[in-house]
Amino acid sequence: MKIIILSSSLNKKSRSLLLSEYAQKIILDQNIDCTLIDLKKYELPFCGEENANDHKNCIHIKNEIESSDAILISGPIYNYGVNAVLKNILDLTSKAWEDKPVGFMCMAGGQASYMSIMGFANSLMLNCRCLIIPRFVYALPGSFDDETRNITDNSIKQRIEQLCEKTIQLGKTLSKG
Repeated sequence: MKIIILSSSLNKKSRSLLLSEYAQKIILDQNIDCTLIDLKKYELPFCGEENANDHKNCIHIKNEIESSDAILISGPIYNYGVNAVLKNILDLTSKAWEDKPVGFMCMAGGQASYMSIMGFANSLMLNCRCLIIPRFVYALPGSFDDETRNITDNSIKQRIEQLCEKTIQLGKTLSKG
């Protein structure tokens, strides 16, 4: 079994990356293969550019997604939606996502946009036939100690643990079929 975590924040002090790292530790502690792909480390073309899908980084990420049994996405919420990095990687690799369970860990500035991931989730369900794991993690700035770079909100940790548990369960179940 293999789980991919895509972290889409471009911020050097990304809090959503902390969510990704915590999830990866939980999954690895269960002796499950888990690869964290920090998208800020990859130069990627924009979808629609000539030969964009043939770019080496696009091919690498597509192969990682294709070889996974489940996907966790971590990223910021901007303007009531996922960031452009995440939308772009989906556009570049969409066929690789087909029939996979997908979970979300979101970082936002306030409570008002807690459902903002739904447009992206709908796209995954309708276009890629993904199964969306209904255990979203939605964190706010007060959930972190920025100085120590730690998650301090135990309810966020617990929700990440629950999301990882459900991701593993669904990934195992669907990969058998």
